Amino acid sequence: MVLSLVPLILISVHQIYSETIHETELLERSLETISNNGAEIIELWLEQKISVIESLTTNPVLISDTKTLLDPDIDDHEAFESRFKMEGSLASSLYHYDWIQEFFLSNPHTGELVFRTGILSFSDDPKMEQHFQDAVNNKVGMSSIHSSTTPIKNEYGQYDIGVPTLLISVPIHGEIGIVAILTVRVDAFEINHAIESLHLDYITANTYIVNSDGYFLSSSSFPETILEMGLIKKRVELELLLREPDTNQFTKIFQEKNPNETIVILEGYDDFRGISVVGSITPVHGTDWSFIAEVSEKEGFQEIVLLEFISVAIIVGILLIIGIISIIFSSKLVYPIKSLTKTVKEISQTHKLNIEPKILESNDEVGVLAKTIATQVEELQSVDKQKDEFVAMMSHELKTPITPIKIYSS
Repeated sequence: MVLSLVPLILISVHQIYSETIHETELLERSLETISNNGAEIIELWLEQKISVIESLTTNPVLISDTKTLLDPDIDDHEAFESRFKMEGSLASSLYHYDWIQEFFLSNPHTGELVFRTGILSFSDDPKMEQHFQDAVNNKVGMSSIHSSTTPIKNEYGQYDIGVPTLLISVPIHGEIGIVAILTVRVDAFEINHAIESLHLDYITANTYIVNSDGYFLSSSSFPETILEMGLIKKRVELELLLREPDTNQFTKIFQEKNPNETIVILEGYDDFRGISVVGSITPVHGTDWSFIAEVSEKEGFQEIVLLEFISVAIIVGILLIIGIISIIFSSKLVYPIKSLTKTVKEISQTHKLNIEPKILESNDEVGVLAKTIATQVEELQSVDKQKDEFVAMMSHELKTPITPIKIYSS
């Protein structure tokens, strides 16, 4: 019976192994899908912003007024009228695109600022900025997300220093060449709204963007926890560094990042909160950013753990049931045999037959054997009785005692 369980156990172990592999692959694909989708959402978000900004540079009124402002012979009256018309035109764009915070127009040759709608949020010499140089070279230029050095509106609409800032510069073309550089300050907090559109199936899921230095460019799913831990003072963006709290080393997912492909890590590692997680990291093309999706190791593998628990419970249950059946079966089989063995010993010692009635009433092999023994014992007892009678008779006639010999005695 024990040997019959071996195939069952082997099949069950193989089934558990197969299901574990399947669930692990599902987890890997799920994390990979989340980080890939997140990176694509951010890439699309940037493309949409750039497309809108480029469309503004084709406005004939903007081009004409820009040329007027850049004319070295312009008088004050013409400059005032051009600025007024330009401000009205750009004000409409500010109204329709709430993610646009400010406009700046600069001379592509000198970097001189000729128009702006708000407070200057980049260096006094834009020629030194890479995004400006890219625009001068007839490309779309995008700055890194950095902290503002001048007071600008933060996520609460209040003026503050150190607000995450993203600048995009594009060239404005005239009949001949580039006539000016249009720089737009984009609301960097809009990235959080883009990430929120992701569909997540995990309660503990945490999705965010980091730059090549390991600083967060977006918020986290647990800002309150991060604030309570003292990891930030104002906000997650540009304050929180992707390091393990105990070792102060970059988390494993960040160390394993690849600029060309998605990396998935299913061996639990500590995140920036010190919680064991599994995760995936995907590069955001066109930037030095990476999109990370993480889930607590406990939730990530809960289906696998549950599957293993149920499988083990089933196997144990089967073993218990078979064990109980074996005990009951053995009891029914062994007890009559033990009883007959005891009876045979008693017969040899006491010459008395004492078989339990329920054994004699049984129709199985043991019952047949018991009946056979009983019949033989009765026959032997009958023979002994006849012998005793014969011996008694002979003793009486011969007047000499004779000791009878029991045929079935030991």
